[in-house]
Amino acid sequence: MRHRPRSAAIISIVDPYTGDGGKPKVLTGLIDYLTDRLGPDHVHYVRIGGPEEVTGPVRTHRLAGPPTADRLTGLLTRTLSGRAPMQEALLWSPALQRELAELLDRLGIDLEIYDTMRTGQFAPLGRTTPRICYLDDLMSLRYRRMIEANRRLPDVEVDALGTFAEQVPGPLRGLARRGAVQDGLLRVESRLAARSELRAAREFDRCLLVSAREARSLARAAGVADDKVMAVPPALAIRAPGSPGTVSRQAPQDPRYVFLGLLSAPHNDDGLTHVLREVWPAVLARRPEARLQVVGRDPGPAARALMERHADTVTWDGFVPDLDAVLATATALLNVLRFGTGVKIKIVEALARGLPVLSTTVGAEGVESGPGTGIVVTDGVDDLAAGAVELADPVRNKELSEEAAEHFRRSYAQDAVYATYDRVFGLV
Repeated sequence: MRHRPRSAAIISIVDPYTGDGGKPKVLTGLIDYLTDRLGPDHVHYVRIGGPEEVTGPVRTHRLAGPPTADRLTGLLTRTLSGRAPMQEALLWSPALQRELAELLDRLGIDLEIYDTMRTGQFAPLGRTTPRICYLDDLMSLRYRRMIEANRRLPDVEVDALGTFAEQVPGPLRGLARRGAVQDGLLRVESRLAARSELRAAREFDRCLLVSAREARSLARAAGVADDKVMAVPPALAIRAPGSPGTVSRQAPQDPRYVFLGLLSAPHNDDGLTHVLREVWPAVLARRPEARLQVVGRDPGPAARALMERHADTVTWDGFVPDLDAVLATATALLNVLRFGTGVKIKIVEALARGLPVLSTTVGAEGVESGPGTGIVVTDGVDDLAAGAVELADPVRNKELSEEAAEHFRRSYAQDAVYATYDRVFGLV
């Protein structure tokens, strides 16, 4: 950064104070950090679209999203012309870009933070204010993983729209979810998203991802310095285990596992379906008294049917605003995912409560795992079932719980994360 910022604005299409997905929690943590460093009167949150005004501890602003006619025009002029992926084109509006520029000028913002290229495309031209694009993870890679999953896993049911579906005009949603159309859409989106990511790496002062591997990959592909594309840990508003006021973990006598995540996200929906169809019966064959608690909203039809089938051993709680009671009294988090990208926030949530994690290789990507981390990584139905039973052993569980708590303190506690953010945002 060229100077120490005095005020900052975060521009997003997400309300950070509602929802059970990882993104709202990451954004809330970023707001907390900026508030701590700049004060609440100097932090602004700008949400594009959404039905209601955003309310929170900082100064909030809402800009109306483009009408349906503009969304369709953006799709025709930007995606079909190869200029931008659909997830950007359906939000594009020159009038909105002008409105955002006027707002930022009026507020005197001297640090702009854009939540992915969906809002990064609106970065006003001609401004000299430092700009950061929080890419989160590489959408191009996420789409490629979905294509691979469709090819590799015959039982996979991927919704290419995922949590973005609410931004898509109704008539296009059904069309985009048809098999042949969806596969072609994923291929086009992956290619166009890759172009958008390269553009972001070259044009923004800095791009941020949660995965160090993805950050290195983008920096190399874009031909930019490593400090232009950086990996940063999520700043979650969670105190380290053992801090005053935190809930002490009490492992249950009988095995009780948790599957956590926004279930409308394709990787979570598929992961839960796979667990219920394949892994959970193998666990019950070894430990019939085991129980599974599913936390997250909007499961797909297949996952709902399987939860009903296993109603005697599986409960579904939907959205739970306070995860302390859930995670502090469980045996382990089952992070069984078969595709996806980036760091899974649910893992950090578990570590913060000293909860051991059983994960697939894909699920643990971007997070330090293995001995000493509280995260056990394995793949395959039988190995996952055996791993779940192993974690139910009281001695082994206590050992992994202590490792998980220390892992959080070392990598994700507020002091460690804020020190990284100070360097990234120029607030040293």
